[in-house]
Amino acid sequence: MMRRTTKRKQLEQIIVLIIISLSCILLAYITNEASPLQTEAQQAIVIRVIDGDTIEVDLDGEIERIRLIGIDAPEMGFYGAVYEDGATEATDFVNATLRTNRYIVYLTSSGNDRDRWGRLRRYVWLEYPNDQSISLNHLMLVML
Repeated sequence: MMRRTTKRKQLEQIIVLIIISLSCILLAYITNEASPLQTEAQQAIVIRVIDGDTIEVDLDGEIERIRLIGIDAPEMGFYGAVYEDGATEATDFVNATLRTNRYIVYLTSSGNDRDRWGRLRRYVWLEYPNDQSISLNHLMLVML
């Protein structure tokens, strides 16, 4: 009887591990998010900061709006949206951070290229990204 219980526990543990593994694979497939360092960085010049999670850049001669991946900053109240507390502070933080870098940034993608408003979804780096770099996206997570 004891042996049967031990085998049953082992089988349950194996089943749990299989379920966890399959869940991880499914999650990776669904999100289709690449590591920010797996893609080639593109240099861009920041034209303006729109709010705490959106900037406008000159990217190879094209003007593009960039949505910071993983950031949902409070809304500034543009286009009929309601102003949310902290929106000015988030926008000021992004502006001050980019100003210290003379508005030169590097962009990397994640696989899902554009959001529903047509903005490019990107990680924004203050230096060419490497294993030691911290993106503006990560700085915003600490700030928010």
